[in-house]
Amino acid sequence: MPQQFGPDGQPMPQPPAIPTLTVNLKKEDKRMAVKVAACAPHEVRVDANARWGDEPAMIAHVYPRRKFELEEEGYDLSDIGQSGNDSRYDSETLA
Repeated sequence: MPQQFGPDGQPMPQPPAIPTLTVNLKKEDKRMAVKVAACAPHEVRVDANARWGDEPAMIAHVYPRRKFELEEEGYDLSDIGQSGNDSRYDSETLA
């Protein structure tokens, strides 16, 4: 740092040197988002293989929606509700 002079031509006192540290950081984190919502018991689905005292593999919130609501959210509904569709998810296959 160059030396500075006051109005009378005398050198100005230098502030004491600030001690510095060199630190290397490595950031390792995983972002998690937890969404909490109150829902009715009949809208909750829990993993069928869950046992008392264990953490279930899956918990879901199921609620009915109208077709236009799904379309507004951008879902592709081109193959839903078509008669004569040879789907493997019909009631006879699931029974």
